[in-house]
Amino acid sequence: MQHYKAEMWDKMQHTMEKYNDHMIHCYLEFETELDFEALKKAFFNAVLKIPVLRSRYEWNFFRARWTQRYFNIKDCVKLLEVKSNPERPCQEFLTQKLDERKEQIKALVVRHKGKDTLNILINHMVMDGADAKLTVKLIADSYTDILNGGSGDIPFKNGIRDDRQIFSAFDKKEKKRVQKLISYSKKSKDKICFPFEKPFETYQNLKPFIKKMIISEEDFLRAKKRLKELNYTVNDLVVACFYRAIHAVADIPPNKALGVPCMVDLRRYMPNKESLGATNLTSMIVCNIGKDIGGDIFETIEKVKEDMDGLKSNYPGLHGLPLLRFAFSFMPYAVGKFLVGTFFKNPLLGISNIGLIKESCVNFNGHSPTYLYYTGSIKYPPYYQLALTTYKNQITFTTALYGTDKDRKTAKELLEKIKSEFIKFSKGVK
Repeated sequence: MQHYKAEMWDKMQHTMEKYNDHMIHCYLEFETELDFEALKKAFFNAVLKIPVLRSRYEWNFFRARWTQRYFNIKDCVKLLEVKSNPERPCQEFLTQKLDERKEQIKALVVRHKGKDTLNILINHMVMDGADAKLTVKLIADSYTDILNGGSGDIPFKNGIRDDRQIFSAFDKKEKKRVQKLISYSKKSKDKICFPFEKPFETYQNLKPFIKKMIISEEDFLRAKKRLKELNYTVNDLVVACFYRAIHAVADIPPNKALGVPCMVDLRRYMPNKESLGATNLTSMIVCNIGKDIGGDIFETIEKVKEDMDGLKSNYPGLHGLPLLRFAFSFMPYAVGKFLVGTFFKNPLLGISNIGLIKESCVNFNGHSPTYLYYTGSIKYPPYYQLALTTYKNQITFTTALYGTDKDRKTAKELLEKIKSEFIKFSKGVK
């Protein structure tokens, strides 16, 4: 029986199961029907290329590892034809949680009036958003090859999953320096969270939900042009919009300073900006612009840029990794998991930019989705994360939470305020 090493970020994601469902959720709408048999074969080919996807996660007091298991594609890729309301089965599928002791990937095709929606769940313990995007591309390329008479055997990276690969381009002096970054570069002392209706204990029997908000192509391109003129990034704008929106929705006292954790892809340190194997290489930086966020979106984004530029100048995302590696590499698994779970303070709020998804990366034999979004883990209260993806010059903001009907409305209100600030910036409205 084949075994694979459980890497540091696999273990970290497992530890974080008390904060979220640690799943990656992918939603792709097509204007046509997909060939379901070819799609099943394409998924099977992808699983063959990424062995950890056909493994189960096993752990005991001393260690954790992936163990290869029998994989039946029929259990993991299914087709559901509906006569009305395709959105409901899509939501029900996407908001479920996979059991890491069984399958690590699942897909459901929802067919309605000759149009398919492809929904994919991937265990975040296996990979992060960057490699999830590559995995979907692998599936699409395999599908295309099959329908054109091939076997669907598409080349894919099969190297190591170890987090230490990010240091491959560092010289000895730099490696020694980053090993001393034992604490996060900036923390938020004030406890500010999404305004949930009820305490965490009341959510045990409630169903999760995903709320989304779309920034149109017109608004995005207009904002992108203004960002370039003013020397800001899209991330600067998103963080600034979030600051203003959460201050409006959460009613933060004037003497409190909000820190906003932002996910960082550590592949930035690698020569080709790509991991050697499908894995997790995501850390975070914490933007904190102080108690005064400015009077409008333009003042806020200037403060955000100044703070983010400072964070980017000092090995962003690498702070705190030496302690995590020590806990998970030199201690029994249960001890390391306990220590990290006890002393690591999961951010109450956060932002994850999953990034741009090119049409060429989701081309299923000439048919690219008319619309899609990917989103990260569904958070348990009191935790919250804003996720976003860009496709066809549109941004989709998503919120994935466990909550009440009132929380759904609050989540929608927050997204609407983010969109409002985004549009204000794009139009130059103060």
